[in-house]
Amino acid sequence: MAIDYNAKLLLHLNDDWTDSSTYGHDVDTVSGATISTAVKKFGAGSGYFDGTNDFATINDSDDFDFGTGDFTIEFQLYLVTSCALYDVFLSKITPNSWTSGWNFSWSTNGVAFFCPWGTAAYGSAAQWTWLTETWYHVAVVRYGTTVTMYRNGTAGSNPATKSTSIDTNYAIQIGWDGYGYYPNINIDEIRISNVARYTSNFTPPTAEFDIGSEGGLLIHPGMGGGMRSLCGGFRA
Repeated sequence: MAIDYNAKLLLHLNDDWTDSSTYGHDVDTVSGATISTAVKKFGAGSGYFDGTNDFATINDSDDFDFGTGDFTIEFQLYLVTSCALYDVFLSKITPNSWTSGWNFSWSTNGVAFFCPWGTAAYGSAAQWTWLTETWYHVAVVRYGTTVTMYRNGTAGSNPATKSTSIDTNYAIQIGWDGYGYYPNINIDEIRISNVARYTSNFTPPTAEFDIGSEGGLLIHPGMGGGMRSLCGGFRA
């Protein structure tokens, strides 16, 4: 399995905040964001945010600039408690403003992806019910000009159209938007890619993502491996 250079960020969050992609981005935590071994989707742990003022941040990089091209942003999400309106799970937006960039946040329909405010992809309240203490695979894909949100491999009923760049020069924030909306969540298996990995409904991941290697499959310590291939309408 060749190295997956399309994965620009890959956080397994097993016991630290290491970026397992080939790009090795630094992740800084603020005010007590931690790794929980009590609640996790895969591996040994997940990122935990208590909903007060803790978050993690990754400096801006050209690796996260997709221009007008395809991209996929995905993660495993666990709501510890019910969310408040506008609580932000993952973002790369202008601080104190949603006028540019992108973010995953809680809306009246549950989790939505804004790119930016006013342009959103999501599943309707009638389509999806979001429960606490339940893991969900959340993914957003831009394929061409269509931005689709998927939950557990099922496409949301409200895709967005976005043909222009949503790049910003600001950091990626996990568990915060740069303004003041902090959810009480666990998050696992964050992967950001510069390709459209899913273009139709798909089977959600059943193990941690592999980054691959030049000499064969790279197995990460303490996790279920599993080679993923191009099949079933998605590129894994």
